Amino acid sequence: MNPQETLARASDRLTSSDLGSSAGLPFVSVAIITLNNKPTIERCLESIDDLDYPRDKYEIVVVDGGSSDGTLDLLQKFRVKQVIDRRPCRGAARNTAVKNCGGELIAFTDADCMVDKRWLKSHVSIHRDPRIMVAAGSVLQGGDFGLPTTLYHSTYFATQSPATTRRNTWEIATCNASFKASSFKVAGPFQELDRGEESLLCWKIIQKGFQVVFDPSPKVVHLHRHMNFNALFKRSREEGYSDRLLQGAFGDRAPFRLPKSYALVAILTPSLAMARLARYFTKLVSGGYKKTRALLSIPVLIASSFYWLRGYLTASTHSRNSSSTSESSFKPPV
Repeated sequence: MNPQETLARASDRLTSSDLGSSAGLPFVSVAIITLNNKPTIERCLESIDDLDYPRDKYEIVVVDGGSSDGTLDLLQKFRVKQVIDRRPCRGAARNTAVKNCGGELIAFTDADCMVDKRWLKSHVSIHRDPRIMVAAGSVLQGGDFGLPTTLYHSTYFATQSPATTRRNTWEIATCNASFKASSFKVAGPFQELDRGEESLLCWKIIQKGFQVVFDPSPKVVHLHRHMNFNALFKRSREEGYSDRLLQGAFGDRAPFRLPKSYALVAILTPSLAMARLARYFTKLVSGGYKKTRALLSIPVLIASSFYWLRGYLTASTHSRNSSSTSESSFKPPV
């Protein structure tokens, strides 16, 4: 049986589900990975327990990376399947979650997010289309609303802004994303990266002939911790580092193309910085940020662009000096 037939059969129950009847709803696994998220994971789990979805129709699987802040004790208050995986890698933790999930659909959120009451029903509704293997939903800003945090949220989650309309995509964030379980048999597992592992898997799924969609209806609120400008620039540097690793992981059929060799990156430094600035600005505006505010934020975006470039150059240097090491094993600089 070819991959299309396998996934089509696995989709039959989801496609025929009657969302108005409990008997017709599929069993869903809600997956969360966490490490020292005690300040927010309680609110996350409370919101999941309050879903407008029959409690016997979904499970919660929490993969903990070895928390030392009391997160593990707090989990005892909730009906969750708890798994420990101390490997310091998001992709590995997500794979552990998938292996421990029993649902026909696996819905991911993060330990610092709160889900909307109709979150699961919205995801299930989207998956009634058998061509759709992955669905991503809106990510709203919560917690800290300072300027550095707002700029980070508005650029990093621009592709999942509630201001944007439904569309096909390959770039998602797993703080609000669902996968048909059978999709992992055809295109997965997640690659063991610390950033971008979900988008890489989505690109593989698209190459198999299926769809990945963004739909604004499933909503989560991301509870950001306070972020200053130093933290913002550190995130930009990590993003640049990871983007270079993704170029290698995507291979020759990448959905975006950036130079790989250190020499070429060094030569194109001014162009890359300008391109990154344009990308940040476009993300702000497309995500609903007012143009006037975006223009006033350009000095910060310029600095973020150069920190992104610094991370990209660092990863290119590592790639040049470590030819015997797989690119996907590199870790972003601390």
